[in-house]
Amino acid sequence: MGVTIGAIMGAALVAATLATRWVPSLPGPRQLGPVAAFRLARGNRPFFVLLAAFVTQALAVAVMLAGAPYVAAYRLGDDALTSVMFVCLVGPSMLAVPAWAWLARVHGPVRCYLAASIGFCGVAGALVPAIAAGGLAATLALTALAGVCYAALQLLPLSLLPDTVHADAARTGQAQAGAFTGLWTAGETAGLALGPGLYALVLALSGFVSAAAPRRAVP
Repeated sequence: MGVTIGAIMGAALVAATLATRWVPSLPGPRQLGPVAAFRLARGNRPFFVLLAAFVTQALAVAVMLAGAPYVAAYRLGDDALTSVMFVCLVGPSMLAVPAWAWLARVHGPVRCYLAASIGFCGVAGALVPAIAAGGLAATLALTALAGVCYAALQLLPLSLLPDTVHADAARTGQAQAGAFTGLWTAGETAGLALGPGLYALVLALSGFVSAAAPRRAVP
């Protein structure tokens, strides 16, 4: 799988490079070094507020995805439901993207982003008693609703990111797109990477005992 995904990513990078090789390089403002660029970027408060929200939500989603196998096996009683829960999360999110894009045009991306964030938190809270009761239908339905909100959590921050970059350019007179996208990617990667570790820590602290298949561990 690693070789396959690596080959796909490599092909995409090569294709992007070859497709833009004819674009002329225009003279721009003086380029800052990495240290000076990040020092100047610290004054962009809207960017860091947006980044903090996005990283926190990436961490939450990573914890949710890491917990799906446990929920399926020990709360719903069927390991195969892990794939079903994943489909219930991702499927509605794909279908909801056009709707969120339209709502953002009508009501503004910030307002829609706040509504989606509140909705995601509400659905996540409702999942706790549904999972504890072992209700399969309720769990899958709430997972689908979480997927609808998840679509906005992925779409709208990325639409707001260029606004924060352009606002900073107007503030400082220096184009800092590279520094900001670098910080954004690093934050997102950290949130997604810490999620499974955080969930594993919670399992360890709560007394979960792991075991190799086919013997099921004690929850």
